[in-house]
Amino acid sequence: VGLGVLPAFARRQNRAASMHRLFFAIRPSADAAAAGTALGAQLRVEMGKAVRGRPIAAERLHVTAHWLGDHPTLPEALVSQAAAAAALVDCGPFGVLFDRLGSLGNASGCAIVLESSNRLIALRAFQRELGALLGSQGLDIGERRVGKDVLDCVDL
Repeated sequence: VGLGVLPAFARRQNRAASMHRLFFAIRPSADAAAAGTALGAQLRVEMGKAVRGRPIAAERLHVTAHWLGDHPTLPEALVSQAAAAAALVDCGPFGVLFDRLGSLGNASGCAIVLESSNRLIALRAFQRELGALLGSQGLDIGERRVGKDVLDCVDL
């Protein structure tokens, strides 16, 4: 577990390039990310205009484990506390299975998402451990934890 930057997040529309979006994320292996983006591309061809939005690049695919907020300036104290918590995480690799397709949207179009039919027990345990460690470093994560609906899916 460590701190890093997911490429191209600062270039998203509706957000100033200087905004610092801080969160902990679980990232797929390179092979899983490539498979996910290939599936997304295939579905966009098959579904055509029913799919709205732009595809997410393989290097940006992730599941958010804990949200630390958007900040106009980089909050050094928060970054230090988060890094200290990350250094205390003690867990081995674990699998996450997204085995269903879903969509988020309405009649004007949808976003394609991968969903999980299982309870993501290992991922949720990691999230709880990380939350406790963030709290032990003085961070009040409160309701900034990502909820079930977001944790259980990955946008393509």
